[in-house]
Amino acid sequence: MKSNTLKMILFLAAFIIGLMGLVAGFNFAVDPMCYYRCDVIDTNRQSQNVYYQAAQIVGANPNAEVVILGSSRGETTSALWVEEVTGLKTINLSKGGAGLLLKVSLLRTALDQKLPLKKVIWIADYFELAGK
Repeated sequence: MKSNTLKMILFLAAFIIGLMGLVAGFNFAVDPMCYYRCDVIDTNRQSQNVYYQAAQIVGANPNAEVVILGSSRGETTSALWVEEVTGLKTINLSKGGAGLLLKVSLLRTALDQKLPLKKVIWIADYFELAGK
């Protein structure tokens, strides 16, 4: 009886470890979040990683002079409209649900690429302005 139980536990453990290895191998091969093999920013690659997407946008627009940062409200701000009003090349790095730290990280992504920034439009939500 104990022998069969031990065999079943070992089989189950081996199966779980094998399944975890299979999932890890698939994740490494597909790399949907660009964690493993994304040293060079490729503008043709699709990714779920917000930081990689921002780096793609910045890389595709090296002469941007205005950056729009915001959460879901900022996503609906038209970069073309801001370009028409200001006359400056504009990119929108807003992401839905972005908090203060994500916005700062996206701004640092733009600054690291040495963009000739003249303005940053920061669309703040009320929860960022409220004291805690």
